[in-house]
Amino acid sequence: KTASKTFRAKKKLDHALEAALPGTYLPLYTMVTFTRMPYAKAAKRAQIQDALVYGSLLLVAAILVAAMLWLVASCSHASVRAFCHPNPLCPTAHSAVATGPLVDSSNARLSITVELAIARWRD
Repeated sequence: KTASKTFRAKKKLDHALEAALPGTYLPLYTMVTFTRMPYAKAAKRAQIQDALVYGSLLLVAAILVAAMLWLVASCSHASVRAFCHPNPLCPTAHSAVATGPLVDSSNARLSITVELAIARWRD
């Protein structure tokens, strides 16, 4: 068990959280070895801490997946690319900005600004 990558990753996370949140986050080993806290209470606290940490990690992962899906969807939507792509991080954004059918003098300044942002992103 202690040789598994999962166990070692959990221990590294425990140490990082203990350093970042001294006195607030305590690994089970620390609570049992270096405090006078009863084992049952330490085990319950460790269980709650683990649930919070794993729940937070899942939430962050879900947000990252949703952001990536949104980025992919916004880059592949044809009607968005036809005029002026709103996402300067998308590699396909450059093709429609200057040549879009609705680009005229009233929004030329916006087009130039977007083109400059894309050029900086590519460099």
